[in-house]
Amino acid sequence: MAAMPSLVAYYQYGGFLARFAACFCDGLILWLASMVISFVTSFGFGLVGSGLGGDAGEIVTFLGMLAGTLLGGVLLPSVYYGYFLSTQGATPGKKLLGLAVIRPDGSNVSFVRGMCRSWATSLSGIICGIGYLMALFDDEKRALHDHICDTRVVATR
Repeated sequence: MAAMPSLVAYYQYGGFLARFAACFCDGLILWLASMVISFVTSFGFGLVGSGLGGDAGEIVTFLGMLAGTLLGGVLLPSVYYGYFLSTQGATPGKKLLGLAVIRPDGSNVSFVRGMCRSWATSLSGIICGIGYLMALFDDEKRALHDHICDTRVVATR
């Protein structure tokens, strides 16, 4: 059985600066939403905790801060990337810059792959952003998270 040829060769890959700008836009959106979530959960749990008083109140307040951090810092970005990449082919930041994320055969990314791409993006930045810089030297302009999730960022304009 012959292997299916990659359709990615027909696309123009997204440039490093456009990808950086898109990442910045998405980061700003996620930061704002995360701040709202963190504030609401911390404030809500803080009110409950202050009503309890003592050690129980401190524990409830701490749990509120932990819940806000997990919701805003882990769950929100995962769902954000999973939803937008699977339903629209691009996050709002990528759409703004005329970029899309596709699979090698040209299809959209699944929700789970979009979530995994969000987690893999964290790996790209861990060691001084070297995972991102890989896109400068890769023939298909893929960063570490693109290699991990087998995705390509292409220009739509």
